[in-house]
Amino acid sequence: MSNNNGRISIAHIHDYGINLNTREVYLHSHISDGENEEPGVDYRMSVRFEKNMRAMNICSKKHILIHMHTIGGEWHDGMGIYDCITFSRSPVTILGYGHIGSMSSVIFQAADKRVLMPNAEFMIHYGSMSVESNSISAKSAIEQNDKMNQRMLDIYCAKCKESDRFSDWSEKKIKSFLDRRMKSSQEWYMNSEEAVEFGFADSILGDDNSPSIEELSNV
Repeated sequence: MSNNNGRISIAHIHDYGINLNTREVYLHSHISDGENEEPGVDYRMSVRFEKNMRAMNICSKKHILIHMHTIGGEWHDGMGIYDCITFSRSPVTILGYGHIGSMSSVIFQAADKRVLMPNAEFMIHYGSMSVESNSISAKSAIEQNDKMNQRMLDIYCAKCKESDRFSDWSEKKIKSFLDRRMKSSQEWYMNSEEAVEFGFADSILGDDNSPSIEELSNV
């Protein structure tokens, strides 16, 4: 992947979404001229990311910076990414750009440090599902969807508990609060400051805790 000077070329960063020299990974939707709209989190994103993370972890235990710019998408592919980050032997920071919502908001929670761009939008909600089968299969699908919703609440709650706002709340109380907020408005939108306040992010790029991308790259 290197050019004659041993440096990663811009073409390789665009083609593979990884810079081994600086230990940065770019997590975004599959790019294709045939796509009419952003596909979001899918198997293509997940598989490429898993390869890149494995390459990073084989090379070193040094810090990894993930640049994430993606909307929501498929639960199982997103959880593949989530698990990959969770079990990384290298510490991981995710820097979130644009819109971090739905499945990408869950992935975001896997990082050791979660940083948002100043103008990023953060959103959580209960995902949608469709049933096109017999009643028995529909019942199974609904039950499985309920389990996924509960897992999502567990992930959010574990991080929110670490914030000052919820530090003296029980897990049950936090989950009940999150459940009510999502059910009352379906999509709960937050700006960067609100996401930090509620514990969905640790800091905002440019503040005292995350002054610059270069600082994040050398954690």
